[in-house]
Amino acid sequence: MAKSPARAVHIWISGGDAVRGVVESPLANGLAGLGLSWKVQFWNLDKDPLSPQGEQADRVVIIAPQEVEGAWKDSIASLGSKAEVWPIHLAAADANLLRAEVNGWIARLLTGETRKGPPDLTPKLTPGSAKANEKEGKASAPKPKKISVGRETKGRAGKGVTTLFDIPLSAEEIKDLAQTIKQKCGTGGTVKDGRIEIQGDQRERIVAELEKLGYQVKKVGG
Repeated sequence: MAKSPARAVHIWISGGDAVRGVVESPLANGLAGLGLSWKVQFWNLDKDPLSPQGEQADRVVIIAPQEVEGAWKDSIASLGSKAEVWPIHLAAADANLLRAEVNGWIARLLTGETRKGPPDLTPKLTPGSAKANEKEGKASAPKPKKISVGRETKGRAGKGVTTLFDIPLSAEEIKDLAQTIKQKCGTGGTVKDGRIEIQGDQRERIVAELEKLGYQVKKVGG
């Protein structure tokens, strides 16, 4: 089975190598850790034009000075939800903020959500108040996405498949997830009508891998 081509994210940066150095490593490590095949291309926001590379990319990120955030949002409006702007203070680019932006972007690849604003870097409560920490955890923890996993043998000449369905992702993200699951299971599979079918009875392995990726799994059938 042919391997799916890597998707591409193009990132335009103000601030040069200093900003790229903060973003590049956690982005590469985060994508690799989730088994996501993405090609990352960096551009100089002050020199390299947005077109035509922006139209050709699967995702676009603009890292720009905060004072021109609005102008860049207008510039990428035609690219739709695949493009977003991360505003920064170039005089004191905050490494923690940029890393949080990277983590948020990777999470949005899995959930299909759009960026709703800058990351919340509010310090966590200090140890000593267990009840307060517990309350904060419940309030801030995102609700995990749920995927159903089952097995089908009917009409398959005795060759069963493991099925993943009710997947709360876009069509492209479902393809990425299917590729990851096939690699982890070392077997073939396909995507049909928003469902993933993996050859053989791989339920236990797939449940474990999905839980590692942060999904809540509902087992269906025996």
